[in-house]
Amino acid sequence: MPLDRISEVQDRSWTFALLDQVRSSSISQAERDETVDALAMLEDFRSVDPLMATLEDDRLPGSVREAAGAVLRAIDDTTTAERRRGWWHSGDRVLMSHALLVMGRSEADILAAVAADDRHPLQAQALAGMLFEFDEAEFQPVKIRALEHPDAEVRESAADVLMWDEPVAAEGPLLVAASDSSTDVATAAVDTLRYYRSRRVLRVLAEMSHTADEQVRDKARESFEDIRGHFEWLFSSGVAAAQTDYRQWVEPVEDLLCWSEVVPEATLRLSAAAAPAPVAASASELLDLLLEPDGEWAPRKELLRHASWRTYGHDERDRLAAALTRHPDPDVREVATVALAAWSRADELLELTHDPSRSVRKSAMYHLGVLPPDPSLAACAWAYLLDAAGTTGSEAVQTYVAHAPTQEAKQRLVELARYDHRESVRTQAISSLVDLDARSELEGLVPLLRETPGVTWAVHIGILDGLCALGLPAPHLDELAAVDNVDVLQSVVALRYAST
Repeated sequence: MPLDRISEVQDRSWTFALLDQVRSSSISQAERDETVDALAMLEDFRSVDPLMATLEDDRLPGSVREAAGAVLRAIDDTTTAERRRGWWHSGDRVLMSHALLVMGRSEADILAAVAADDRHPLQAQALAGMLFEFDEAEFQPVKIRALEHPDAEVRESAADVLMWDEPVAAEGPLLVAASDSSTDVATAAVDTLRYYRSRRVLRVLAEMSHTADEQVRDKARESFEDIRGHFEWLFSSGVAAAQTDYRQWVEPVEDLLCWSEVVPEATLRLSAAAAPAPVAASASELLDLLLEPDGEWAPRKELLRHASWRTYGHDERDRLAAALTRHPDPDVREVATVALAAWSRADELLELTHDPSRSVRKSAMYHLGVLPPDPSLAACAWAYLLDAAGTTGSEAVQTYVAHAPTQEAKQRLVELARYDHRESVRTQAISSLVDLDARSELEGLVPLLRETPGVTWAVHIGILDGLCALGLPAPHLDELAAVDNVDVLQSVVALRYAST
């Protein structure tokens, strides 16, 4: 069967043959890369142990071990901090590189130190390891300064990693990197710049759309169209009375835009895509599907994702809960969190917040938030939040608020919004205050609007949008209205006209 077909249907009958192929010394690097991609698509939990053994076997060629590591990074999120640190201290270059690429917040001391060390041979890998869950302001200078590193690999890694957190301070250095002598660096910088929605970036990308380097030129055109589309959507669909404000702000780049007159709000309601109908499969059918590790797993996962969990009776739920939560495949255990939430089974969900798989833990914490309010769950979510980061942290905030007493939640949310170092947690705290109709608490955060952004403008936008949503008066907005960021402008204008 062709590899693309094996990948498409996730036919795990081929798993062990593909593992042999990856470990073979007689295939070309191109063939090994194709096999790596196929194994990654299979997402077969049974391949983890053989791949781990291959990765750790220093008698094998480096290319074989690195291929095993590439698959593991795509399918396995169960390694412990102890094992990652062990790899790092092994002195084995392959293991050290892999360790940096799979490290998390528990290894921030290692990642941050190596990412900041311009003489370290694995600096690029350390920067790549900081892609997720490193959204505090303290980590952004490390990523930004690496754009000036003499090694193009390090500069490219820095340009890539800045895409996720989008620190305001990186805009200027990224614009410089967009003209880098290395095509790979310039292309990565231009790709990241699509998330910097400013007039300055729009102008530069327009100019770079005619650059001589084809790869950079094509990426510049893509990024330019992304930003231009966002500008035009805002200016053609906003509040009619605000059109003068919009057009005055956009005047420096007006020649790059083409928008229609304002569209009445009633015509802007887009019909949501119809959700797939729940699948009515018997409990026995689902249980039988889970028993066979071989065969095509793509249709099985589709069935599990759309199963009508609420239709099962009490005994069926018991059998399904046991099979789903104890299944060796993390993907199945992640599906279990959806079923358990539908059945309001808090104990099993709490158990899954300690699962070896990071994605299962994350999903379990998120789905605890849809259960009926329970103060004991609030305490669990708060404890979980203390060490969480990124979207995991913001979802833990939501789960905490869903179960905490309102007044306690308001007080803690204000503290998070004011003082927490995690950008995602701060912005979710502000959003949750709005959901709780915490008017006085939100007004107490207005002085934060005068502060420079720690990482992005998300905190400022959250406060502005919250004031608008709760019908609270607008503070002095002239300084924010002058910021070269279209998302800030949108929130400023919306609040200004909501308050008149």
